[in-house]
Amino acid sequence: MDKLTEKLNFNISMEDFVAISSFIKDYLNDRKSMYKDIFCSDEPYSKDDIEDYINYFTKSNGYYDDNGMIIGHPYVERILHFLEKDYEIFILPEIEGNVELLKTYLMGIDIDRDNFEEYEFKVLENFEEAWNKIIEVFKKYPLNNIEKMEYKELDGVHFYYYPTIQNYALETFMEFVDTVSKNFPNTLLRFDSFVLVSKEQIELYAGEGCYAYYINDSIFYADRVDKDEKEFYKLVLYHEFGHFIFESVFSECLQQCWFDYYEEWLSKGVKMSRNLSENYNTVEGADELFADSFAFLFAEPTEEGFIEKPSEIIMDTIKWLFKQEDINY
Repeated sequence: MDKLTEKLNFNISMEDFVAISSFIKDYLNDRKSMYKDIFCSDEPYSKDDIEDYINYFTKSNGYYDDNGMIIGHPYVERILHFLEKDYEIFILPEIEGNVELLKTYLMGIDIDRDNFEEYEFKVLENFEEAWNKIIEVFKKYPLNNIEKMEYKELDGVHFYYYPTIQNYALETFMEFVDTVSKNFPNTLLRFDSFVLVSKEQIELYAGEGCYAYYINDSIFYADRVDKDEKEFYKLVLYHEFGHFIFESVFSECLQQCWFDYYEEWLSKGVKMSRNLSENYNTVEGADELFADSFAFLFAEPTEEGFIEKPSEIIMDTIKWLFKQEDINY
């Protein structure tokens, strides 16, 4: 088993997703059908009918009777088991809220029993809409088709890419591999993998205009770049790797030291790489500044854009940090 598959085993396979989709489809059809039988007929319904409905389709009053027998729909537990896992895709902004909404409906939380017919009608609509949104995002997720990607290991760097990768993108990445493998051969043993996918897939997670993001000791990087953004494209790869370096290489004492310096630089108006204090707290801002500084130290861009080269005192400090860990650059 390769390193990425073993490490990122909390990503949903297409096979698993198809299976759970089938469960949800059957469950929702059954819930709609019973709603129609009870609430859309000419026969009056009672409070007991409502409670039986709730008990069957939610875990509001538990899922088993006193004898350990299932009293609810057979797929409630299976669907909840899926939704309660720590899948990486579940933290995407477009998905996280919908996952929590489905869990609420399955658990039977905050049920409006006084206006149940109207309440449940909206639940059925929202349930289907939320699941369809999850399906839409899942189809675009970077790791769904990893079996179709090329895999290589070079100088301790593990990476995946599609054969259609842009030449410049591949050249930029290979230059990066050469640099980091020479400077951080031991640190790379802790790193997982690089995954080069479309910019649209990167933007799905990281936001519009982004070329890369770092998560769970892996970096996802766009496999093509616009002509006028080549320098920025190179810089962001080193920036994301800088996040990994900061949390993996330096001791807690040195990290705290960097936080202290960051606060001091802010108070004295030292030139930063960008305006960090408006969008980040102290720890986040310091981490972003390190990643920016790391990128300028190793990528050596020929021009500046969104990220500017920090002042010399900041660049000298990052060099000093590396020396404390006996790392040459």
